[in-house]
Amino acid sequence: MSIQGTIKRYSLVIDHIKRSAFPSFKEIHELLQNEGFQISSRTLQRDLEDIRDEFGIEIAYDSSKKGYFIDYENSVNADYILHFLELSVSAQVMIDTLKEGREALKYISFDSYDNFSGLSNIQKLLFAIKNSREVTFVHTSYQTGKISAQNVRPYLLKEFQGRWYLYADNPSLMDFRIYGIDRIDQLGISEKSFKPKKDVDIIQRFENMIGVTNAWDGKGKQEIVLSFDPEQGMYFKSLPWHHSYVVMNDNEEEFRVSLNIIPNIELVQRILMHSDKVRVIEPVWLRSEIKFALEEALKKYS
Repeated sequence: MSIQGTIKRYSLVIDHIKRSAFPSFKEIHELLQNEGFQISSRTLQRDLEDIRDEFGIEIAYDSSKKGYFIDYENSVNADYILHFLELSVSAQVMIDTLKEGREALKYISFDSYDNFSGLSNIQKLLFAIKNSREVTFVHTSYQTGKISAQNVRPYLLKEFQGRWYLYADNPSLMDFRIYGIDRIDQLGISEKSFKPKKDVDIIQRFENMIGVTNAWDGKGKQEIVLSFDPEQGMYFKSLPWHHSYVVMNDNEEEFRVSLNIIPNIELVQRILMHSDKVRVIEPVWLRSEIKFALEEALKKYS
């Protein structure tokens, strides 16, 4: 079977276990067969082992519930891996569809063509990150429009809302910075290597926030309590804002959740986007920020 088919099979297995309540081996096997994968029980068992060995996702068996579950504590970035597999499957579906001819484009709508900007840099940057090589490039700032030459030490590629970002250590600033890949030109990989900082947990930094920007006024991770109207609560449940959410109340009058995250501009923007359907309960300082932003917006319509 092709690598694309194997990836799709892995994705189906992980997604089914993630969304179901302890599915049995038989249920997982039947799901794959219904999706067109006529594989043996031995192949499925090998798939479960490969998912653990190759992707670091620990699929464990609960004997009391007679089913499988994802052991997140012993897994490595399970949600990220699943998202990556979903992207791979989606890309292959697009390729297979386009092979049918350009006529197929009539049935596909993309959100924005701009999202593809800078993708040619991803492979080079990934090489530099894996081999701890410094990179140079010219970067254009969205905020100021200033064009500047950069020499940085790359650590991570981060995707957010269809755009890609480079998280890198900038020695001249003695700090880490985020760079939009669509704003990078003249990318070069230096022969000079660097020793990555062992005390920097890059993955953990983005695990605790929505988006890519720094914390709001340097604030650390804290509990954010939000109250939605019931209809908006349904959308939240289908597409949660952050994996740390805990449902506090879910009835006909209110859907209330708690998020344990680092507050930043992306969180504020997300709240404002649903301004008439969500209310900040805690913390008080965030309530004040949202209230001020809404009052300033209302002035524009006075």
